[in-house]
Amino acid sequence: MKKKMTKRDANTDASVKHRTLLKEGDWMDVLDGDGVWNVARVIGVLSWKEVKIHYDGWPNDYDEVVSIDSNRVAPYHTFTWSVKCWVKYLNWPLWPSLITIRTPGTVAGINNLSIEDRVYVDFLDNTTFGKRDRCWQKVSQIRAFGDNFDRKPANFPTRAQVEKALARVLQSEASSKMPEFATGTLLGKYKSSPAKCVETLRKSMGDELWFSAFYL
Repeated sequence: MKKKMTKRDANTDASVKHRTLLKEGDWMDVLDGDGVWNVARVIGVLSWKEVKIHYDGWPNDYDEVVSIDSNRVAPYHTFTWSVKCWVKYLNWPLWPSLITIRTPGTVAGINNLSIEDRVYVDFLDNTTFGKRDRCWQKVSQIRAFGDNFDRKPANFPTRAQVEKALARVLQSEASSKMPEFATGTLLGKYKSSPAKCVETLRKSMGDELWFSAFYL
């Protein structure tokens, strides 16, 4: 028996379907199976409503199809955000970078982030996204962004690259404020309860504004 369309379903169709399709390379936030909000990239478009996504920093085995009408999916940087910082990596000088902050969407997500000690780092060492060095690094290797970084002699081999990466970081719209971590990569503000759910945020914004945010 065909399910009767509800008023919300009709409103969702009206507010979403007329918009341009998401395209490969677009970004969004997706709640993973561990209850953690992650950044994900669209790698395939099945319809106006369904896309195949790749979790940023994860193996391809975790790629999946999601619906933008799902309570597991939100516009890019609704529950995640980027932060400017310095990262100590191997024998490099402190490197200007961006890290992705993830938040818990469930109680399980709180527990999982509290035992995860790594954040995903983008070293911005290349203007081409696919050619950048990006990897997981321990929080202990991260330093708050500021003017005091590891100044090496002018002839240090990577000096020019550091300066170029720094320029890209400075141009970024990412936050310069390092959040407070409680344990692992769990933020202090989420020690007791997870982030607001999609249903609550979507209701407060209204479907039209909510779905429009996917295309910004």
